[in-house]
Amino acid sequence: MSMDRFRVVVAFPADEAADEAAGAAGGAGGGTSGSADAALVRSLRDAGHEVVQVRAPGAEQLAATAVQEDVDLVVVRRGPATSGEYDARLRAALDGADATDVAVLTLGADEPARLVLEHLHAH
Repeated sequence: MSMDRFRVVVAFPADEAADEAAGAAGGAGGGTSGSADAALVRSLRDAGHEVVQVRAPGAEQLAATAVQEDVDLVVVRRGPATSGEYDARLRAALDGADATDVAVLTLGADEPARLVLEHLHAH
């Protein structure tokens, strides 16, 4: 991992990703969690980190994206479709792809972006 600048994949719940994309593009949509998601991405970018946003795919596909993008951290914004089982499958898929150095952080729908920044600065 680099010391100052991190590459981060932020995976939004599939049912909210369309709203987030519309909100980020200045369109309608993007309720409370969409605003929190936009704030998360914005705060990471403002801190100098590279951010790749994806709709939360299957755990194996998300792991493949993380490997392809050569990220340091995967942030999963927990939604109705994500669970502890999803987290375990993601970790197993990353480990299976020899990406044991990629950290995974799961956030609840309303947890603040500062938790991600604190995690990055601790490593």
